[in-house]
Amino acid sequence: MIKPLNALKYLYQQLSVAKKVALTGVTLLLVLLALNTYLIMQRASTIIYEQIEANLTRASQVTLASIAKSAGNEQDVLDQLSLWNQNIELYQNYDIHIQLFDQNNTPLLNLNKLSASDTNDLFGNTRRILVFPAEFFGNTYTLNVSYDESHALGSIRDLSQYNFVMLLSSSLVIIGVLLVILRSSLLSRFKQLSDAAKIIGHGDLSHRIEVSGRDEVANLSQTLNEMAENLAKVTASRDILDHEIEQKNNALQQLTEQRFALDRQHTMIDTMGTHARLGAWVVDLEKNTLFWSSMTKKIYEVDDSYEPNFETAFSFFKPGKSKQTIVRAIERATEYGTPFSVECEIITAKENTCWIHFTGQAEFKNGHCAVIMGSIQDIQERKEFELDLVKAKELAEEAVLAKSKFLATMSHEIRTPMNGIIGMIELIDQTSLTDEQHHRLKVALSSANSLLTIINDILDFSKIEAGKLIIETIDFNFVNLLKETVESVEVLAEAKDVSLIVEHSSLAREFMRGDPTRIRQIITNLLSNAIKFTHQGRVKISCDLMPSDHNDDILTIEVEDTGIGIEAEKIDSLFKAFQQEDASTTRHYGGTGLGLSIVGSLVTQMNGTVHVKSTVGQGSCFKVTLPVGLSWVTPRAIPNISIAFKNALIISDPTQHHTHLKDQLLELGMCITDIQPRLINNYKPADQPPQYIFIELNDPRKTAQAFLKLIKNNIQLEESKVIVATSNALVGDGQLFGHMGFDAYISLPMNSNEIKDMLLLLADEKDSPKGKKPTLVTRHMVNEIKSTSKVLATRFDWPKHLKILLAEDNLTNTLVAKGILKSLGLQCDTVANGQEAVDAITQATETPYSLIFMDCQMPELDGFAATLAIRKLEQKDASRVPTIIIAMTANAMSGDREICLAVGMDDYLAKPIHRDSLMQKLQQYFPLMKDSSQLG
Repeated sequence: MIKPLNALKYLYQQLSVAKKVALTGVTLLLVLLALNTYLIMQRASTIIYEQIEANLTRASQVTLASIAKSAGNEQDVLDQLSLWNQNIELYQNYDIHIQLFDQNNTPLLNLNKLSASDTNDLFGNTRRILVFPAEFFGNTYTLNVSYDESHALGSIRDLSQYNFVMLLSSSLVIIGVLLVILRSSLLSRFKQLSDAAKIIGHGDLSHRIEVSGRDEVANLSQTLNEMAENLAKVTASRDILDHEIEQKNNALQQLTEQRFALDRQHTMIDTMGTHARLGAWVVDLEKNTLFWSSMTKKIYEVDDSYEPNFETAFSFFKPGKSKQTIVRAIERATEYGTPFSVECEIITAKENTCWIHFTGQAEFKNGHCAVIMGSIQDIQERKEFELDLVKAKELAEEAVLAKSKFLATMSHEIRTPMNGIIGMIELIDQTSLTDEQHHRLKVALSSANSLLTIINDILDFSKIEAGKLIIETIDFNFVNLLKETVESVEVLAEAKDVSLIVEHSSLAREFMRGDPTRIRQIITNLLSNAIKFTHQGRVKISCDLMPSDHNDDILTIEVEDTGIGIEAEKIDSLFKAFQQEDASTTRHYGGTGLGLSIVGSLVTQMNGTVHVKSTVGQGSCFKVTLPVGLSWVTPRAIPNISIAFKNALIISDPTQHHTHLKDQLLELGMCITDIQPRLINNYKPADQPPQYIFIELNDPRKTAQAFLKLIKNNIQLEESKVIVATSNALVGDGQLFGHMGFDAYISLPMNSNEIKDMLLLLADEKDSPKGKKPTLVTRHMVNEIKSTSKVLATRFDWPKHLKILLAEDNLTNTLVAKGILKSLGLQCDTVANGQEAVDAITQATETPYSLIFMDCQMPELDGFAATLAIRKLEQKDASRVPTIIIAMTANAMSGDREICLAVGMDDYLAKPIHRDSLMQKLQQYFPLMKDSSQLG
């Protein structure tokens, strides 16, 4: 059923213009009449309000004035107001209320003439109030007189209701008249439209309906006329359509022929795909179909009649990495249009595993992926070939590893007897012998040292070839290193009466950062090579330090000789392994040809360069350039100052190392505060800020830097020296913590004297240049300063209770070590393996051992495992003072100083053991041995 308003709108649209104007005029007239009536009522209401309020005001003022003159008290006032209220008969239709309030707004009187109930009408139901101030007997009163608007405007209300009824009746009459007028006209037009439709339906396409107006009926008539006209046009164009159909048939025939041609091309492509094992696949996401080419089906080993779908297609991929890779690739292609090309494994229908190369690319329509198509290729043979290559590579690596292990074993087996030979020769040379015997021993020692040099070259080259050579970066004194290196080859130059000249006066500073061990090795090999091929004249080494465009400086080392020289065409082969200038050179001068090869490899790994200039018969010049870091270390010694009563803060969880470290600092007379790491944010010094802060963490490599940042951000701790301590030391820790910004690094357990020396160095440390970090203080630095600040003595005043244990399985090496110690006035106990060493330490409770010389390669328990066991015993007993352990090993491939320190050893001696090197180590640890022996 049509809604009333829509019906009225439709009827209005059917009227003619004149009728619309007339209807509109009548409507406007009624609206104006209603508006005029409303304005008249509003004006009448205003006049009535003004008249009523004027009369009430006048009467109230007169009454109040009369009461003020005649009333003797407040009761008289109330009585007269009550009497006045009874006399207001004139206004009885207005529901008048009278109220009197005193100066505290307390109602004294509340009277009304009528109690009419509230009524609701077109104007609402409100009361109007008139307020009159009055003064009686010196007091202020308020008289409120109110009346009801609905009572006052009763007549106006009746008139408004009458007008509303009249307007409503007029509107209904107009609508009725409109409906009567339209009925006849609409029915006639619809009948005309129906008759015309029947005529056209019977085939008279020329019949047309007269269109009048612009209403819906007119639009429908126009549409019917257009339909008839279109039908006529369709009938007239039938022949043309037949002709077009014939043309389409001809075109279809041509397409059929083209299809046959495409089929031939597809056959050729399938043939090529068969040879290449390359198939195609297409996924139509709109039609939800999956197409596999015949080769694709062959790769999957399914029948030609097999119809793939999405679920079965994914089930062929091997579960795990292959399936996950394909799923991710398809998801990225459908979501982002990312093409893919992956290699993965499938399990065919016949349960054979096959490697495939799977590619795909997506096509998008209206922002959505519609099609994904790609190729699939069988690469099983290629993968098998690659796997063979990998196996061959692994076999080659295993061969290299076996070679390295063999060389390591040979190193130990060769250097062990060399230790006995050289050690015994040195011991014999210290006895009473004739000059001839001393000369022969000197020749034998020289030959043994030459053989040891050859062995070292072979082992160093093997270490480089195996990729096990580690380049470190630490602060060192280059001038001292150069001096010591030159002294080690001076005997070779003196034997040939060749002058050895050293020039380093142009060096800007002595200290620099780099790998002192490798730089020493480079200089040694260059000098040894120059002396070997120089019969007369001189060998000169010159060193200089030049700034570079980068942060590092360039260290230049030139070794110039007046030897036999080198032919120009043979210079390129100098740095190749096992090669000398020619075979005659090898026969005449000896050697392995590895010295310069090692130099070249070391220089390359240190990002340096090496160049050669040579003239046959005149000599050669080798020039090496190496980048070295800027060091702010200056020559120094352990300061002789007191650290007693200095404040120290220990940040650590409760552990044995924490307890032992605290006891050591208390022994030094320091004031200790210890907190757990989680409380560092809330820490505030009670009195003076600590001069030293120790951070002892389980894994400082991950968490220490965060604690350092918290400390440096605390304004009360920013001047404190921060030391990181760990019981789990690894190679490279010093360099790592130095980069983090720590002031010192210690590996626990550590002797009290070493800790004291480190703290003294920190206390004496001057401010670094602006923008530069201070040098990290380590145990190595302390030992180096001690060793360079003392002069080796020939006699020692050893502690009375000094106790040494020698752990060595080789009888010859045991005899050599005991002989050297005896020549230094020392005795030692000996054990033949690591387990015996652990047992000896466990049993020596009354007089503990101060020092252990520990061989690394021993039966039952090697030196590394024995050291770990001893350190665990020390950790369990906090009262036990750590024993100094110095490694003695001939295994240059797998031992080395860094690994020895990492397992808890304090220092390292390489075999063969020389009296001077052993004496230097003893002197270096002399204060430690003295303190530890006195404890026993």
